[in-house]
Amino acid sequence: MKWTKGLLATSLAFAMTVTLVTPSDAARRDALLGNALIVDGDDIYQFPQLTLDHVNLVRFEMGADGGTGEGRFVFGTKTFAMSLSANRQDFTGNATNNAFGQAKHLLAAPGATPWTVADLNFAFDLDGDKAGVRIAIGNGGSTQADDNVDATGEGNLVFVLGGGYSTSSETLKLDLGANLSFSSYGTIADGDVVQSGSNLSINLGGRGYYGVDEELSIGFLAGFGFTSWGVYDDAADAASGETDWSLAVAAGPVYNIKDKAQVSGYLGISLQGFSGEPNDTVDDDEVSTMDVAIPFVNLAAEVWVYDWMAFRAGVGYNYNISTTGAVANDTQTAAHEGNFAWTAGLGFKVEDFTFDGSLQSAWLTQGPAALGGTGAGLFGTVAANYSF
Repeated sequence: MKWTKGLLATSLAFAMTVTLVTPSDAARRDALLGNALIVDGDDIYQFPQLTLDHVNLVRFEMGADGGTGEGRFVFGTKTFAMSLSANRQDFTGNATNNAFGQAKHLLAAPGATPWTVADLNFAFDLDGDKAGVRIAIGNGGSTQADDNVDATGEGNLVFVLGGGYSTSSETLKLDLGANLSFSSYGTIADGDVVQSGSNLSINLGGRGYYGVDEELSIGFLAGFGFTSWGVYDDAADAASGETDWSLAVAAGPVYNIKDKAQVSGYLGISLQGFSGEPNDTVDDDEVSTMDVAIPFVNLAAEVWVYDWMAFRAGVGYNYNISTTGAVANDTQTAAHEGNFAWTAGLGFKVEDFTFDGSLQSAWLTQGPAALGGTGAGLFGTVAANYSF
């Protein structure tokens, strides 16, 4: 698996990743362990056509520090909607996980951290069906230069183009989404390129609901992805690269009990493959892995204990079979293990205002300190929404 300097200098690294939910420290969805069958406002980033379902809304999300969170403004009519988002980190941050617990979107780059320049959604009603587009740009970097010294610095540019379509009948509802993300990054010293690379990601996802009765539906999720990126180091005259692919399907019941509760559980199978070339000037250093989660489970519920307060919780489990191969010594290893996680949160509603918080597990397991102590805070992320 050889990479050439010419290839990587002009590389377009290809990526497809299952993306059924875009994470951004979402206060409500975090509390539900990312359950993708419980509808959430953050769905508009994977399915931009659903922006129509959240018109005339302003949202403020606050994370664990002053640089984490999001602002969102959605406005429009019944036939057209537009959203503006600030500091959305699902395409500018480091790699995070989707509803299946799989890595998604662009990999971390060696250049500067990009920040959101623009993040816009446009959604249209098409005689009952919905179509939407997302356009987002992120950029970051710095350079230094003077009359005696050529430019030195780093940069990272990210561009995202997404689209989606939703259709429904008397018993079936289907949401489809896809987005393409491109990143170009690099560093320079005294006017010379030190590192350069690029990354192209195509994210595909879909979910559907088959109505059984007024409260029960059978939900299903599916996705496929392929990822590849490359970096060329000019000083070492060497290149490195990596390729990933993933496939996942899941299904399960979804209960929507009006004004009382939403409950969703799904069972699925996930496959992931990885191959890497650490250095194209070194022979036989390639590595590869294969992960099979059979099964993975996600169970979540939102229960309105009172008209004004909801309790949310989610649990997840997967049994993973992982195999790793190394060309250098012609070895292969295998590991079998299970993973379990749980989350919880609270929601409050007063007319058109809602406040959501995801509880920190350490606060629950270590308990709040009555006097002193070094325990975690109550919430990991909070969000306030006002509809008008």
